[in-house]
Amino acid sequence: SNVVSGANGAGKSNVVDGILFALTFGESALRVQKMRQLVHSEGGKVDKCAVVELTFKLEDKCRKVELTTITAKVFSNSDDRKFKILGRSRTVAEVRRYLSNTLGIDVKVPNFVVLQNSVITFMQKSGRELLSMITQVTGSAQMQEVCAALRTQSTEVRAAKKELELSVAGETLRLQSLKATFETLFQIRNIDKELTETEITLQNDQFLEIHLQKESVRDQLQQTEQALHSKTAKHSETTTAVEAIKKKMSEAATEHSKLLSDINTTNDNLKDTTCTIDLISDDISSAKGSLADTIADRRKAQDQYNQDVRSLQKLKGKWLAAEDKVRVMR
Repeated sequence: SNVVSGANGAGKSNVVDGILFALTFGESALRVQKMRQLVHSEGGKVDKCAVVELTFKLEDKCRKVELTTITAKVFSNSDDRKFKILGRSRTVAEVRRYLSNTLGIDVKVPNFVVLQNSVITFMQKSGRELLSMITQVTGSAQMQEVCAALRTQSTEVRAAKKELELSVAGETLRLQSLKATFETLFQIRNIDKELTETEITLQNDQFLEIHLQKESVRDQLQQTEQALHSKTAKHSETTTAVEAIKKKMSEAATEHSKLLSDINTTNDNLKDTTCTIDLISDDISSAKGSLADTIADRRKAQDQYNQDVRSLQKLKGKWLAAEDKVRVMR
């Protein structure tokens, strides 16, 4: 704490008034009715203005010193004050905000200065007035209001805490239920994965077995086709000999060739072709007895050929069924 002392008329109050003037205090604190009365006057001569410069020395945590200057000015012809902070113009509200936020000086609670008049007035007050004054100066009333608000907030916080605890308990139960559900789903997923792996293994085994069957059928089919080609060659030689012996056989041989091609498509056409060949063979036998032996050989070859064709068709049916089965497995 700092104390300004001195004889009467030494200017103690003027120093304090200058500080309060720069700190935006009003007329009541400065013991004047109007701000223009602060301008010095003597013998009827009045100065143009009154100026106060208040410099604060600030030191941060790094011991770096910074100077802040607040300038307050009032003219003799006006009650309006002009303020500047570091040379920049500011309003009263801006200066007070700067004092509160930067310097920690609250002008509304002037507990940092005690004036002489305030001491005299303080001594003349009653006990109740003194209590009210102390409450106002120290901010106790505001603290009581703050404490009441804090009590209210504390009650609300307790109620909210209870609700939150109930909510947390409910969420805990829900999370436990979800955890059990997730564990069940995880087990189901593992079982499904095992079933899938088992199914893939079975499919691979079935595919391998079908592939082996397919290879076996393919080998049998190749052997049958080779035998068929050999017998077809013999049959062609017999047909050529028959056509050379008798020109009349040309029409029968032509129709016989058509019947041979129809044999590869359907069994019914094959039967019709066989009947036609038998009829043609009878005509040939009645026309030329000398060709009986040759036609008999030809019939035997034809029967063998028909049997081979049926065997080939059965093998092809098995082959197609195997391919369909492989296609479905894929």
